[in-house]
Amino acid sequence: MVRSYRSIDEARGIILERMRSARPTPAASSSRSLNELALTEREKNQYSLIRALNACVSGNWSAAGFEREVSEALKKRNGFETTGFLVPTNLPFQLREDTTVPGYFTTPANQGGDLIATDLLGGSFIEALRNQAVVLKLGATLLSGLVGNVEIPKQTATGSAQWISETTAAAKSNSTFDKVPLKMKTISSRTYVSRNMLMQPSISMENFIRRDLSKNIALGIDAAALHGSGENGQPTGIANISGVGKVIGGTNGAALTFDHIIDMETQVADSNADVTNMAYVCNAATIGYLKKLKNKDDDYIWKSISEAVRNGVPGEINGYPVARTNQVRKGLTKGTATNCTELFFGNFADLIIGEWGFLEIKPNPYSEVAYGTGGLEVLALQSLDIAVRHKESFCVFSDAII
Repeated sequence: MVRSYRSIDEARGIILERMRSARPTPAASSSRSLNELALTEREKNQYSLIRALNACVSGNWSAAGFEREVSEALKKRNGFETTGFLVPTNLPFQLREDTTVPGYFTTPANQGGDLIATDLLGGSFIEALRNQAVVLKLGATLLSGLVGNVEIPKQTATGSAQWISETTAAAKSNSTFDKVPLKMKTISSRTYVSRNMLMQPSISMENFIRRDLSKNIALGIDAAALHGSGENGQPTGIANISGVGKVIGGTNGAALTFDHIIDMETQVADSNADVTNMAYVCNAATIGYLKKLKNKDDDYIWKSISEAVRNGVPGEINGYPVARTNQVRKGLTKGTATNCTELFFGNFADLIIGEWGFLEIKPNPYSEVAYGTGGLEVLALQSLDIAVRHKESFCVFSDAII
């Protein structure tokens, strides 16, 4: 990991994954482990989403026995029933350049045809699907395999020491406690697969469909972690959590300055929530603006981190790394200003993403489009929730003008 310039957060994720994979398989499991964290590399690569889709629609699982075994094991383990099937969340997939395709067809070539019979190099497979979300790159805590509602005990205040005289009794001083709740919420992604694509055995097409559905869900989770509304089934994201630190520009917003950047850090540190691994999160336009900031000596404040550019962390400011993602909103309204943007700062290890352990797939051959063409409408569902350990660990500036 040192030789490949892995960050501390990446190393932590790799080690935790190794630890989870090394845990003994529960006695109730078959000899072939079907837990989402314990499938062998061979079994992961053997899994075919297209085989499972065809089998689910036809009702004939004779050609998809392994996929059915995986689904049934997940159903039994989670006490869950579905008319579709369940998929482990850590299956490998192959990255492709185009992620904007709304459907998959053999023609035109750029909507699927180019994926048929494409050679696939084993080294091209990657499993860190979740790591494409910026909050997980920055060390957010992932709790997987949850069952039922979850409450995490939390200490909200500590006792204190006091000086006493020879004849004065010490006053009582106790810690106080609370709970951080996680309750299941569901995110979905729906797409269409043509009949011709369903009949293709190409591994590239298999991975492309799987990646597209999973990528949509991953980006939805990432956006919810930053600014989920807490309404209409959404989790509450950092920007909308009551008590999270705020830097306020003004009635009509304010031009972003280096002082605002310092104020964000100060709010977190003043609450004793500062740790070594903190970071700013901005969109691309804001980072472009920050790169142009100069001090009184006309020197640029921005410092590049060339080794980290490939990981979405192109540099640092005020002594902290700055992650780049266009998940951070811009074009927000504050008073008469309609061009405000967000910035985030904090300890992202205090962000908790609770996951209820599987991806549910529901194929529908009877939708208006699918039935007329022999294809499938595919709905993917993932259950999770988002919370923070300490609201004081974050600060948001949501009316910055750049």
